Amino acid sequence: MCACGSGARIRAGNVRGYGAYRTCRFLEAEGMKGEYLLLLTLAFLPPFALSFHRNVRRAIWARPGRLFGALLGMCLPFWIWDVWATERGHWAFDPRYTLGIRVLNLPLEELLFFPCIGFIAIFLWEVVRFYRREP
Repeated sequence: MCACGSGARIRAGNVRGYGAYRTCRFLEAEGMKGEYLLLLTLAFLPPFALSFHRNVRRAIWARPGRLFGALLGMCLPFWIWDVWATERGHWAFDPRYTLGIRVLNLPLEELLFFPCIGFIAIFLWEVVRFYRREP
């Protein structure tokens, strides 16, 4: 049964077959182009802006090469895995929510996801480290 309360039956089907298996009015709703990028931006911008605060700026931006090396080291395996899983049909990205720009068959938003979330994790780590040192 569908979560929207319509009583529609949801049939499992091929991940690539958008629309072919949807019988629920909730799932048939139009998506907002760029919604994935919007949500990613809303998650990324506050930590990025706060990373220039005097208390954590040195910890994050003192060695930009180290920061970007850490992000790249984290992103590469996930990008490879994402490309592989998408090609095999394990999951897909609904074009209603992405801009339509694709690299290696992945939406631009998905490629940006891993560095953005990685940066947020490093930012939170450095903030906690800084404030735990304070008496």
